[in-house]
Amino acid sequence: MRALILAPHPDDEINVAGSTIIRLIRSGVEVFVAYSTNGDFDRTENLRADEAIASLKILGVERDHIIWLGYGDTFNGKGKPHVYYADAPTQSPAGRVETYAPKNFQPWRRSAYTRKNFFSDLESLIVELRADIIFCVDFDFHADHRALSLAFEKIMASILRRSDYRPTVYKKLAYATAFTAPQDFLSDNLLSTPRPKLGLEAYDFDLIDKFNYVWSDRIRLPTPPDCREPSLRKNPIARAVFAHRSQRIQRNALAIINADEVFFERRTDSITFKATVTSTSGDPTKVCDFQYLDVEDINASPPTFANYFWTPAPDDPDRRITFEWTEPQTVRQIKIYGTLDGSIDKLRITFDNMTTLECAVERGGRPTVIDLPQPLVTFRADFSIVDRRVEGGIGEIEMFSSKSPRSVLPPFIKIIHADQFIYDYSIPSSIDRIELGLYRFNFDGAVKFFVDGGSIESRDGDRIVIRLEKNVITVRADADENIFDEITLRRVSAIYFWRRRLKQLLERIYIHWIRKF
Repeated sequence: MRALILAPHPDDEINVAGSTIIRLIRSGVEVFVAYSTNGDFDRTENLRADEAIASLKILGVERDHIIWLGYGDTFNGKGKPHVYYADAPTQSPAGRVETYAPKNFQPWRRSAYTRKNFFSDLESLIVELRADIIFCVDFDFHADHRALSLAFEKIMASILRRSDYRPTVYKKLAYATAFTAPQDFLSDNLLSTPRPKLGLEAYDFDLIDKFNYVWSDRIRLPTPPDCREPSLRKNPIARAVFAHRSQRIQRNALAIINADEVFFERRTDSITFKATVTSTSGDPTKVCDFQYLDVEDINASPPTFANYFWTPAPDDPDRRITFEWTEPQTVRQIKIYGTLDGSIDKLRITFDNMTTLECAVERGGRPTVIDLPQPLVTFRADFSIVDRRVEGGIGEIEMFSSKSPRSVLPPFIKIIHADQFIYDYSIPSSIDRIELGLYRFNFDGAVKFFVDGGSIESRDGDRIVIRLEKNVITVRADADENIFDEITLRRVSAIYFWRRRLKQLLERIYIHWIRKF
């Protein structure tokens, strides 16, 4: 199996998929890391490359699996224009006008800095590597992050329309859920990635629970044991962060390291990409372009969202989009994304066998999900806006032949407490009961719980309450020999927590003064 990590700058490989890279490589996956820029905004490309090589070596990625698209590192409003908008060759802040690579590397292609070339180079990389799974930066504060995220989505739409290539795609808010997330590593127990909060550094527009960023639907991947190591000297994620010395990001290790890594899945198996799409007015391609959002200016902060949705003409009496296929298609689930400000009170869906469905479309851009009780076979589907209370349209329509996506990652279960992934978990000795739950990844079968050092007091589905009878309690959730999870609960004294906090204080001092190992 092959994985591709798409990062805008050297150091973003950690923000996008740090512990996941380690996990993939240890399971035998071939991992490539591709940087869209050379990181040359205020440092030399050679310095940034040396740091990236050192960081990736810690994560397990070898030098010959590092790819440089070779575009210029910019910042919001710097570079005139940004390559994302450049019809003619533009110059980067580093004074470059064409792609290049650090010493002892070659750029993916030799190309002038134009939008067309940026898209073409990225597309050729994706098509030629043909990775089974792609991890890409998502829509963040930085213009280079936004450029890579949006370009990737536009390119994937083109690829999905014309080929049978269907990779598993995960996108990551590299700032909001990693780089500038709360610095919560030094706590009584390692915490999971928290829901981003507006007002944190570089998080000036709340995307969560809008568009496809539904927090409860996020994909959560466990972190390997050494990536949960409380000593930063031993933790490979911290060591990889510290390898990027020129970026002075040592303190960000406290934000990046968590008990899970959070992604938003972008399903590539929608049958809409196989269809001929027409509409009674407006641009129908907007509803199957693999984009839930677009912006007027990638440099603007906060962003202004526009041009990402289909809207019918004011005088259009039908207001209809039609999908047609030359071969019969099976539909089991439909997802409809509205717009941030619009409101559709009634949308009618009609299939060629005269089956008709009606629904209201969720406000605020959240997806409206329709699970069909039985698979439906069709050659044609019409989506008609019957009642629109507030002017708006449809951002995306997806139709799937299965409710669950096909994933190249194996299914798993993970024991949780208060929505936290837990492994070796310390609790005050005064506590004699604890409620645990279960996170499921592509698995909906039966699970049995076993407790050593305590007893199950009650169970309601995946939630159990355990009576703690000893100071060390082992809990195992067992589905079969390949799908299980086991944790240890430790009841500890207040002195234990005081000692831990003293170690945390020393770690803080260490982080403040560290320059290298």
